[in-house]
Order: sequence, then structure tokens, then C-alpha cells
Amino acid sequence: MIRSQKDHVRISRIIEELKGSAGLFLESQGSPDHLADRVTGISYDSRSVDPGDLFACLVGLRLDGHAFAEDAVSSGARVLLVERYIPSLPDAMQIRVSDARLALAIISSAFHGYPTRNLLLVGITGTSGKTTTAQLVRQVFEKAGVPTGYIGTLGTVVGGVESPGTLTTPEAPDLAATFAAMRDAGDRAAVIEVSSHSLAFRRVAGCAFDLALFTNIAPEHLDFHRDMEDYVDAKAALFRMLDPDSSVHVQTRGIFNADDPMGPRVVAECSAPTLGFGITCGDIRAIDLHLSLEGSDFTLRYPDGGSRRLCLRLPARYNVYNAIAAAAVAECAEITRDVVAQALEEAQPVPGRFEVIGGEGDPMVVVDFAHTADELENLLEAVRGITDGHVIAVFGCGGDRDRTKRPVMAETVSVRADYTIITSDNPRSEDPGDIAAEVARGIRQGSPHEVIVNREEAIMRAVSLAQPGDVVVLAGKGHETYQIFAEKTIDFDDREKARRALAIRRRGRAQ
Repeated sequence: MIRSQKDHVRISRIIEELKGSAGLFLESQGSPDHLADRVTGISYDSRSVDPGDLFACLVGLRLDGHAFAEDAVSSGARVLLVERYIPSLPDAMQIRVSDARLALAIISSAFHGYPTRNLLLVGITGTSGKTTTAQLVRQVFEKAGVPTGYIGTLGTVVGGVESPGTLTTPEAPDLAATFAAMRDAGDRAAVIEVSSHSLAFRRVAGCAFDLALFTNIAPEHLDFHRDMEDYVDAKAALFRMLDPDSSVHVQTRGIFNADDPMGPRVVAECSAPTLGFGITCGDIRAIDLHLSLEGSDFTLRYPDGGSRRLCLRLPARYNVYNAIAAAAVAECAEITRDVVAQALEEAQPVPGRFEVIGGEGDPMVVVDFAHTADELENLLEAVRGITDGHVIAVFGCGGDRDRTKRPVMAETVSVRADYTIITSDNPRSEDPGDIAAEVARGIRQGSPHEVIVNREEAIMRAVSLAQPGDVVVLAGKGHETYQIFAEKTIDFDDREKARRALAIRRRGRAQ
């Protein structure tokens, strides 16, 4: 739990903040103890409560925070944020609200002094491309002399210092504390990956976004969202948050992928002006595009007719979209186009995103985070565009996640790869063999494949099969350095395993 740097916040101030949101505050019962009308911290996990905290009773998918309120009070929680009164704790002060998650986001922002008001805040949402686009935006801003923080899949960057993270978009108290740390460290802007879960759970409700960006959408997280319409609507919520009159940094804008069929739908209810980007259409476009193993080059054409020729070190068509998206954000942030071009041309590939491993005489190994059918299709098509050799794909599906996508992913891979090896990803509480069997049902009939549940063995097998000129694609884990099982989490890095497999292959060839 990230704790506040502030001493306290008045409970009366908390109630005042909640009353400012129509229909949110319902009532308060009890009174704070004799120490004062204040709380000194905010927690949503009863195991992390410190004396003086406000404890938010959040209702989750599996657990209900109200069941842990007594533990929180025993640990010193001074106030409970609840959606229903807890009779067993009549002496505890309880603030009852209609939506504890929304209330928690509002309280967290106020507790830390509304930190996002001091930052040019860019929110990026979409199924794919969030991480790479966020990294490119940050690099462009830094090149322009704007110290910029980051929150997302790769962790956080605060004041230039990188730290690991656990969630793409953390819970509201952790977000507010991190933004406050950025502000206090001298950051002037921040870019955050905004997941559909975080939007549905109102984690970013206390954030004052200046710019919002939509990358693309494809079926994903349908174990959480009711259907695709619900998933799309969750993404659109980010754009409904934009207030065209609130930004003191730049003109608030909604930026969207104009080539994605859902792009216009996602920004349809955005009250701020919008800007589209793309390759086939959009206000900012990439034209005269050429792709190679080394990267891509294209002309970036702006709405006023201006243009810049760019040569990027990032291969694959989808990385072109990421680069155009970053350029669109920079345009809205009033960063000069020469600086944008220079920053994008200097940008290095993001760890675990089309990361190429292998030396001269080796088959190429591409490690990528692709873990949906759409992402796998884009990845394998990109690989096909840079090799005349065979493509050997290794992938699996995560446990405790959307099971409907498993056979769809297998069909996608088996159609586009010459040889498929189905293996384990992060099985979590499920049996890895059962997951692999479900995945294998989607393999196109007659497509060469095998199942090797042990991921390290699967990587070894793929590299041993490959010849110089072939490409081995290791999909699904990308930058991750662990593998999650029911009873344990082990160290596991596809990149390290690939290097080891290549070294063993070299030794075998030398003998």
C-alpha cells in the first residue's frame, strides 16, 4: 500500500467532497474518536490498515470488503466507507455512500491535494498498444523538456525513477499517491495506461485528464465484461470524463484510431474536440509506408498539410499506429513537430514488445506480449512480412481468464504459423494441461502442432526445430519475469529462456 505524504485530512472535508457528487453521499453515523475529526491514511485492504486510516469497504468480484470491516477497526481504522451500514460495529464511524469505489477515488484525490491538476495528464485506453504508445508519448515529452511520469503495465516512473508494479491501472489510493509523488518529484506531465477494469471500477474517477487516447479494440476480458458492447462502453467512459473547460495545460482533446471501426463509437459522447489518427484515414496519417526487420519508415502527414518523413527502429505495422498515436498526443500537447520526429526516430523498442533475440547464424526469436487473437494475428502477419523462412509459434493462455478466446487464439496461430507449439502461460489456479487441451481444440485441422505444457521445454523445442532464416515467436508473456501457478510464482523470463536455448543450439551445432 502506498501511503500519503500528508499528515491528515478532515473527516468533515471528506463528507463535503462526497456531497459534491450528486447522489453519492447518503449518510454518516457515529463520530470520530477523541483524537480529532481527521484520518491519516486511506486503505482498501484490511491487512494494510494503520491506526487513523479510513477503510473503504469495496465490493469485488469474489470478496466483499464489508466482511473485513471488523478487522480494519481492530487494526485502528477510524472511519469506514461503506455501501451498507454494519450493525456489528455501532461505535465505528461509518460514511455510507451509493458507490464506494467512486467515493474512494474522490477521497483519494482530495487527500493528496488533487495531484493530477498539477500534471498534464494523458490517459491511454484500448485492447492493444497501450504500453508502447505510453512509452513513446513519455519519450516525446521528455525530449521536449517536459519531465513525465508513467503508470502502466511496466510499472511506474516517478521523477525518472522506475519501479515495478502489479496492476496496469492501480487502485485509486495508490494512483493518487503516485501522482502526488510525481508532482513532488518535479514531473510536469504523466501518461497512464487506463484498463477497462479500472474504468468499470472507477479507479480513475479522481483523475483530471487533459488528453485521452483510444488505440483499438478487439474481443478481450469477456470473462469480466458482459459482452463486447459492455467492453466498448467501458473504454468510452474515459472520453466521457473529459471536461473541455477544465484543463489549464492544453486544450482538452479526445484522440482516437480512425482506422478502427469502433473509434468513432468510443468518442461519440466526448464533449471535448476530437482528433483521429490512422494509416487509411484520420486527421494525422502515415502515408508511403515501408516495413522491414530493422523498423519502418513513412511520411507523417498533419491536418494542415505539413509533413515529416520518419524512420523508426520499431518494426511491424501496429507499431506505426503506436507512433502516429504518440505524434497525435504531442500535436495536442503543442510539442513542435521537429522534436516529435527526433524523439520517435530515437525511440527504442519497448521490452517484451517485438523484442528480437538471436545472433548471426541463429534463427530469429521474437518475444512479444501478444495474448489475444487479434494481437497474435497482427504479430504473426508482421513476422511474415520480414522473413521468407518458416514461422514457429509458441503460445499459451492464462488461467482464470476468458476461456472463450482459447480456441480462437489457437485457430489464429495455426492458420498463420508453419508450426505451432501450445504451452503454458500463467495457469494460476487452473491445471496447465487442461488449459492446453482447451486451446488445442481450436487448431485448424491438418495444421502441424504439438502440445508441450512445460514452457521452458516448449521454447527449447521450438528453437531446436528452427533453422537459420526461420523465426520463432514466443507470445503471451513479453516483459514478464515470472510464471504464476496455483501454489507458487516462479522466476521465468521468455527472453532468458530463448537465449539459453540458442546457446545450447550453438553448442550442439559446434560438436
